Amino acid sequence: MQLTARGMTDSPVERRVVVRADVQSCCLPVEAGLRRPVGRCSCQLFLRRCYTSCVPTLETDRLLIRPFEGRDLDELAAIVADPEVRRFLGAPQDRAEAWGVIAHLLGHEALRGWSQNAVIERSTGRLVGRCGLYQPEGWPGVEVGWIFARGAWGRGFATEAAVVWRDWAFDVLMLDELISIIHPDNVASIRVAERIGHRYLRDEMVLGESRVIYGQRRR
Repeated sequence: MQLTARGMTDSPVERRVVVRADVQSCCLPVEAGLRRPVGRCSCQLFLRRCYTSCVPTLETDRLLIRPFEGRDLDELAAIVADPEVRRFLGAPQDRAEAWGVIAHLLGHEALRGWSQNAVIERSTGRLVGRCGLYQPEGWPGVEVGWIFARGAWGRGFATEAAVVWRDWAFDVLMLDELISIIHPDNVASIRVAERIGHRYLRDEMVLGESRVIYGQRRR
């Protein structure tokens, strides 16, 4: 399966996005949030109606976006320990907290069928950040979010990765709406949101903190 990234406003050339065939299939309950069945279930974990979900590995010319693995801990720990990276997210995180982030995101993936994934720079093999879809219980909607190492800032990685997930969310999951939840002072992330086609929707309190919600609907 191949998708072409749409709406890359920071580049005149459309990037080819490859969704690799070696995806995992699992059965998810209706509450997982998918809008349509895409296959017949063989899993016996759920006896009621369920959906088949693919956990993708997404590729662009520069990035490999895959589920987190244990080997990512060292590089992720270095990223989230940086106060500048965490400036609008909370206090810097230590190694144990970074491990908890990986465990949380993999658990989210097991329940939803998708999550925020590791972003690898293909030319170096380095983990440069994370990006993907996120919707824990009580969240305002399905969010596309991103966090990148300071050394990866200014290279268009966040926009490139977010566009891939935007297209996958609309073209594969058939979501009606995709949002991003952003600290009101985080100008850089607001610019990324606008580049991928989001517009300002509203202010909202999220986990007790004031945030701006940007988003867009499927065309």
